[in-house]
Amino acid sequence: MTDGGHAPRSLRSRVVAGSLIWAALILTIGALILFFSVERILIRQFESQLNSRFGAVLALLDVEAEMPGALSERLTDPVYSQPFSGVYWQVERPDGTILSAPSLLDFQLRWPDAAGTQAAIVRLDGPQSPLLARVQAIRRDDGTVWTVAVAQSTVALSDARVTIIRGFALAYLVMGGLAVIGTLLVLNLLFRPLSQLPEDINRGLASGEDIDPSRFPAEVGPLVGELNHLLERNRAILTRTRRQAADLAHALKTPSLIIRNDIDRQGDAADLSDARAALDRIDALVARGLGRMQLGGEGPRAARAEVEASVARLLRAFDRPEGHLRFESDLEPGLVARTDPGDLEECLGNLVENATGFAHGRVRITARADTGDMLSLTVEDDGDGLPKDKVAEVLAPGRRLDVGRPGAGLGLTLVHDIAEAYGGTLTLGASADLGGLAARITLPRVRGQAITGARSRGASRSA
Repeated sequence: MTDGGHAPRSLRSRVVAGSLIWAALILTIGALILFFSVERILIRQFESQLNSRFGAVLALLDVEAEMPGALSERLTDPVYSQPFSGVYWQVERPDGTILSAPSLLDFQLRWPDAAGTQAAIVRLDGPQSPLLARVQAIRRDDGTVWTVAVAQSTVALSDARVTIIRGFALAYLVMGGLAVIGTLLVLNLLFRPLSQLPEDINRGLASGEDIDPSRFPAEVGPLVGELNHLLERNRAILTRTRRQAADLAHALKTPSLIIRNDIDRQGDAADLSDARAALDRIDALVARGLGRMQLGGEGPRAARAEVEASVARLLRAFDRPEGHLRFESDLEPGLVARTDPGDLEECLGNLVENATGFAHGRVRITARADTGDMLSLTVEDDGDGLPKDKVAEVLAPGRRLDVGRPGAGLGLTLVHDIAEAYGGTLTLGASADLGGLAARITLPRVRGQAITGARSRGASRSA
């Protein structure tokens, strides 16, 4: 969400929406132009056919004047014989007698009273459907006036319109679909270089290298240059901040040591337990700060740590022939954590060290591939466990439930910080199998590693 509370608008969606609207507008205008052009063509063809039939009737008008009945005999087009065929002719003699095509049966066409001597196309009511008719008053050489009308049904014209509209609709749907597909393909090609930027930025943050401008179009080159400049500034700021924080932490160590020595010299002369506790907390916070500044080096995303190898080294470190503890490992083969090896072993070392301090006889390390890009590591013991209401307390830096044990109380806190720095988690609960504490951390894993097959069950060790 942006500061104004609105979701950021996608450039891709805006381009797609604009392209589709523009394409729809162009297609609509083109369809209208094409439709009206075809409409004019249809009407001209209709009128041309009407005029041709009118000419045939007019050519026989003089014959009809001399030989009554000649029109019906000589106009032998089958459409004039079929009842209500949709094609008709009708002639009004000077004396008012009506001659008509057999296709009209007893229906009589009616047109405006004042039919002019100039040809006119008019709409008339037909026996079954509306008609378009050419009506004209013809003055013969003998001075008599004959009114001639030739009409055709508009059903055929309407059917042609419907057929054309359907064809246009299908064609424009296909063209519209192709336009959408083409737009999406072009946008995918245009935005593909931009979609690579986040990965390249992460790679630059992890490896300390600049983004290669040659992998992007020339138009994106200035943006890549600015990003490289920003990455360089970020690395410089991070290095300077770490150095300053480390200097501050080291500077605090000397005053802290002086104060502790002064407290120790007081001996039992005064109750200084609160002062010692406060000083212990300061030392723990300084140690935690130093640990976090060293976390992951410069490239946590580029790091790789093999889980089996790290666990093997850890078990060798805790292997004490005179010890009473038995260590067990249940590791899924091929797991590789996307962490610095030192950070992974720091996590496991603190968890195992914490478990050995409370275990009665067994400590178990389990590694599994979780869904997605994560893996889980669990360290369990058969000790007395941890009450749920104490979880938050043990994760606080410098806080220890058993103050009789040595240490600064930073182990679980550092594990939490490391897991959090890599986007993982630390959860504390009860071990369903051993009965003691189960500390589970999740860390990112390297994709493409083997996560199936027989699990590696390490031989039990005594320590």
